[in-house]
Amino acid sequence: MRSNGPTILQVVPASRRRTPTSRNGSAKLNPSNELRHFFGHESARWQEFRRRYLAELKRPDARAFLAELEGFARNGKLTLAYSARGEEHNQAVVLKELLKSQSSNG
Repeated sequence: MRSNGPTILQVVPASRRRTPTSRNGSAKLNPSNELRHFFGHESARWQEFRRRYLAELKRPDARAFLAELEGFARNGKLTLAYSARGEEHNQAVVLKELLKSQSSNG
């Protein structure tokens, strides 16, 4: 993913939560430790990771922070930074898809 604007959200794995983020609360969007360990960045597990992660993002604390991100996305540009090795299989990809689908649904 390329940087496309000044607003940056850094989504970091739970094991690296001490890493500073540009927005307080981004840890609420991290996949659970259980889910991260299940996935292990194995592409064969991507669809199941994606499904489970989307379910985790329905938690009230995550939904509140997602609503804030939707506002940033609507009012400017939002960059999702990630620390995963793979560009195509990481939580930022899921967040981007989710934010796009929510913005197109109104």
